[in-house]
This record gives sequence, structure tokens and C-alpha cells, in this order.
Amino acid sequence: MAKDIAIFRDKGDEELPVTLGLSNSFEEYSGSLRRTEFLLIGGYVGSGKSVICSNLQVMQHSLGKVAPYYSLEMRAVEVLMRNLSIMAGISASELRN
Repeated sequence: MAKDIAIFRDKGDEELPVTLGLSNSFEEYSGSLRRTEFLLIGGYVGSGKSVICSNLQVMQHSLGKVAPYYSLEMRAVEVLMRNLSIMAGISASELRN
């Protein structure tokens, strides 16, 4: 059930920062995100939106957190393969072959 998901367990955690895992300077500059905030990433085709989102999702997963990620441009299996390649530390093309 939804109440069993880690992000809904503890009251007062809304103000704790969410580690994005992009870079220390970005985290310091932006102050990171809070659990109650919503992040939309937009940009031109090929500008790295999906790679950023996959890195965010993998970082949250590695911390044991829930990280929903919805893409209008990629199929679920493509997102999965990209995330697995990030976790394995290899390029997505290597994972495909």
C-alpha cells in the first residue's frame, strides 16, 4: 500500500533535502530539492534530459528511496536498460551488445 512506501512513512521528513547526485556544486547552489517539491526537466532533443533523470533515479534507488520517472520519449525497457548500465558502470551500448 502507498503508506508503506518509504517517502510516506515519517512525518516531518518533507523538509529534508533529496540528494540528486548530479554534482556537489549543483547541490550547494540549488539547495537541492525537498520531498514536497516537483521537478520538471525540459530541453532540446539530445540535450541529456533522460540521462540526468536516469542518474537521479539510480541515485535515489541506491539510497533505498522510491524514484518515479516518467518519460514521454523512451519506452520502459529503454529506461530500464539505461539505468542498469549506469548501475553497472558501463555504457548502454555495451549492455545492448
